[in-house]
Amino acid sequence: MTEFLSPQALGAEAAKGLRRKIPASLSWFDPLSLPSVRWKGGDAVDPRTLWWWVVLADRLKNPSGRGPVDLYLSLLEPADAAVLAAHVVRAWVVQDTAHPSAQDSQAYAQTAGRQRYDQARRWLASCRTTPRLADSLPQAEAEAAVGLEERVAQAYAEHQRTYVGSAIADKGLLAFAVRMDGAELAGLVRSYMRDNPGRRAQFEMLVRALAANGQDAALQVLLSVARRHRMAGVQATATALAQEVADERGWSAQELADRTVPTAGFGSDGLLRLSYGEREFVGRLGSDLRIVVSDASGRPVRSLPAPRVDEDPEVVKEARRLLRVARKDAKAVLALQSARLYEAMCASRTWSGADWRGLLAGHPLVGRLVTRLVWTATSGEGLVTFRPTGDGALLGVDDVEVSLGEGAVVGLAHGTALEPALVEAWRAHLADYQVDPLFDQLTATTPQVGPRQTVLDDLQGHVTDTLAFRGAATRRGYQRGDVDSGTFHDYVKRFPSADLTAVLGFTGSWVPEESMPCATTSLSFTRRGQDVGLATVPPVLLAECYADYCAVADLGPFDPDWRRNASPW
Repeated sequence: MTEFLSPQALGAEAAKGLRRKIPASLSWFDPLSLPSVRWKGGDAVDPRTLWWWVVLADRLKNPSGRGPVDLYLSLLEPADAAVLAAHVVRAWVVQDTAHPSAQDSQAYAQTAGRQRYDQARRWLASCRTTPRLADSLPQAEAEAAVGLEERVAQAYAEHQRTYVGSAIADKGLLAFAVRMDGAELAGLVRSYMRDNPGRRAQFEMLVRALAANGQDAALQVLLSVARRHRMAGVQATATALAQEVADERGWSAQELADRTVPTAGFGSDGLLRLSYGEREFVGRLGSDLRIVVSDASGRPVRSLPAPRVDEDPEVVKEARRLLRVARKDAKAVLALQSARLYEAMCASRTWSGADWRGLLAGHPLVGRLVTRLVWTATSGEGLVTFRPTGDGALLGVDDVEVSLGEGAVVGLAHGTALEPALVEAWRAHLADYQVDPLFDQLTATTPQVGPRQTVLDDLQGHVTDTLAFRGAATRRGYQRGDVDSGTFHDYVKRFPSADLTAVLGFTGSWVPEESMPCATTSLSFTRRGQDVGLATVPPVLLAECYADYCAVADLGPFDPDWRRNASPW
């Protein structure tokens, strides 16, 4: 096998492959832009070999990178392989997201802006002279009031948002992501999805690249897409890929999520060390979970200072880069893990005592979230409740330190499973210690449901407007439900670990949305598109979603005639 992977053999293979016609879709890629890289032995790699790898990846059209691309990159110095991989993947992103030049957009805007301006003036004249158009006169006057310069500016901005083309035909280049730095790939994919929200085909390829990369930061983005994404197909693909990765490692999907949480550069002591050489700075998570940096004396600094004369500018540049990446990564990790902990509470998930200590309490970022929650531990000695402190102690509601018994099973506490007196005691404890809970564990109550009941509608008919309803639902983690013929009638919240989707019903809205009256209708649950009996829903999950139902109902009063007054039709 070694003889077929020698530099000479790979060079000969490249020479042979490059004699064939290069795919026309790849004409945008400049082979001279490829970085210089070395084999593991230190010798330089022939640029023609690298170019052949790019062409081969393009022809294979497999963004997962499983196969020759991963094999070839494994022959390089690891750091060089990461640089090459990042170059190719970033080049693909730049090509795929290219927008028109300023000159082209200006030319378009001059013509389109003038046309729209003239059209508005003609429409105004028609409305003024045609009796049957009298009702449209106010709108026509508003349109005609928009000046020519503003019309041109609007057309320019519109044209700048369009894409010159797409690099989806060259999706095979994403195979290089398999050897890219995981944190860099994670940031790139997050930015791409945020800035290019409509590119479904590209999203499908990018989540495959994340799975193939397999590093913790990349997997966390994959898992976040699997948890929540506006495109159901992309979410389903990410979910399946995450399960494949978990299966390969012998874990469940939840264990995969637990065991691959990035640390954002923080050590096990909860510190982020940033070196200028002899001078060092330390980052810590503040009470607001933002990174606070201090110098060696412990004095906080707003930002890392410029290098001194005797300090290496490159070392300082790297420290600043690490801090910048840490801020971004820590924010993403804390947001995702907060949502995961909430879902774990809803699904009544538990951990062994050892896993809880090692994967949650002992993690430099997740451990900070853990201290803002109340937990339960069940063992042969019964059930105890506790709150972890910053110094690692497990404090009971009576301020007495507790210990996890042999074989203890740990889970998140919830008011529905605790005695009322204990709930009140924990409220007082948290207030006394000025603990800001990560989320409310003690308020929601489980509604009474019948054995065959599938819908709760006791709060139907509370009237508000569609934008207020959307805001309240979105803040509680819900997304717009399926749109049919430009309308939708519910917001949904998925709980992957329970394989359930909560459905908050209302009288409906149009897309695009505008403010109009609406009313609450119902709360129900589905599993893979089928209605689920409320009695089978985990009690905590039912209680929390009923609290969501109450929250949107509280937006407005009950209207006995809500079916007529709050109908969008």
